Amino acid sequence: MDITLWKAWMATVFSKLVENRQRIACVLFYGYYAFLVMAKGLGYSNGSFFYQLLFFTGVVLWLGKMLLTDYSLREIVTIAIFLAIALWMYAKLGELTGILLLMTIAGLKNCNFEILMKITMVIRVFTSAVVIAFSAVGLLPQNAIGILEQDYSFRYVYGFDYGKHNLLFLSGFLTVVAMLYVYYDKLNMYWFVGTLIPMVILYKLTYCRTGILLFVLMWLMIGWDKLCKWKGLNRLYCLAYVFGFCTSFLATVIYRPGHLGMQKINHIFNGRISIANTYFRTVGFSLLPRDISIFSFNLNRIIDNLYMSLAITSGLLIALLFVYLITKTSYKLLLGKNNKELLFLVIFAIYAILEEFPLNPSMNPFIMLLAILLYRDKFILRGNEIGRKEA
Repeated sequence: MDITLWKAWMATVFSKLVENRQRIACVLFYGYYAFLVMAKGLGYSNGSFFYQLLFFTGVVLWLGKMLLTDYSLREIVTIAIFLAIALWMYAKLGELTGILLLMTIAGLKNCNFEILMKITMVIRVFTSAVVIAFSAVGLLPQNAIGILEQDYSFRYVYGFDYGKHNLLFLSGFLTVVAMLYVYYDKLNMYWFVGTLIPMVILYKLTYCRTGILLFVLMWLMIGWDKLCKWKGLNRLYCLAYVFGFCTSFLATVIYRPGHLGMQKINHIFNGRISIANTYFRTVGFSLLPRDISIFSFNLNRIIDNLYMSLAITSGLLIALLFVYLITKTSYKLLLGKNNKELLFLVIFAIYAILEEFPLNPSMNPFIMLLAILLYRDKFILRGNEIGRKEA
C-alpha cells in the first residue's frame, strides 16, 4: 500500500514538472542571471574565490535551463556557429566575455526581459548600497588615489571596494539605469532630482566627467521621449552603434600626439584615444582575432573602447559583425515601437566609446536584446512576444 501511494505521489510530481517545465526552466535562468549580477554588483573580479563561487553556482542553474528547453534546428545551428566564434576568440585572446554573452543569450528563450531588469534593479540597489556604505565607514577599502590635473590642481578620487574610481561611478550608473527602466512610465522631475543627487555625490568622489555627462544626456533623451510627440529621432537612435564605431575608428586613426586640439579631446576621454592609437600604430588592424602575445607591449593599458578593442584584438570582421547585429536589433525595437528599450540601448552604445564592459550581460543587461534576432516570438518583452509586434 505504501509503495502504491509512493508511486502515485511520484507520478503526480513528475506530471507537474512536465506541465510546468518551461516555467521551471525560466526560474533557473533568472537564478543564473541573478548570480552573475550579484558577483559584479559586489565588485568581485573574475579571479576572486567569491566570484567563481557565484559564477559556477549560476552555471549549474544555466545547465538546468538548457536541459529543460527545446530548441529548433535553426536556433541550434546559430548558437553552434557563434559558439565556434566565441571559442576561437577565447583560444586566441583568453577572452571569456563572448562565451558568457552566448551562454546568456542561449538561455534566454521563453524568458521575460522585464523580469530580468527587475532582478537587476533589486540586486544592484542592494549590492551598491552595501559596498558604498561599508567602504565609506572604513569596513571595506576606500582605494583613494591622488590625480594631478593639467592645471596642476591635485585631487583624490575614490574607488571604494570596486577598486578603480570609474568602476565605482559605473556601479552607481548601472543601478540608476535599472531603476529608470523599471519605473520608466512613472518618471518625472522628482525622479530626476532623486537620481541626480547621488550621481553628483559619486561624481565628487570619482571625478568621472564623461560618466556624469552621459547621465545628463540620458535624462535629456528620456525627457524628449516623454514630452515630444515627434518620434523621428528614434530612427537616428538605430544608427548609434554605427556612429560609435565610425567615430572611434576615425579618432584612433587620425590622432596625433603633438596636436594641441587632439590632446585636449584626448584629455576629456581620459587618454582613451591615445591608448587606442598606440595599439593601432604598433600592431594595426586585422580582419580576424590575433594571438594575445602580439599585444604584450602594452598589456598594462587597456583599450577602454569596446569598438576599438574588438577591432584591434578580435579583428575588424568580428567588430563589424557586432555592429551589424546590434544595429539590426535596434531596428527590430523600432519596428516593435519599443522606444524605451531602444533609448537605453543607445546609452550603452555611447558608453561603449568609454569602456569595454557593454558586451558583458552582467554589466549591460540591454545587450541581451540581441536574443530578439535568434528567438523572434520566443523572447518576451514587457509581457509581449516581441517577434509578433508590428510597426
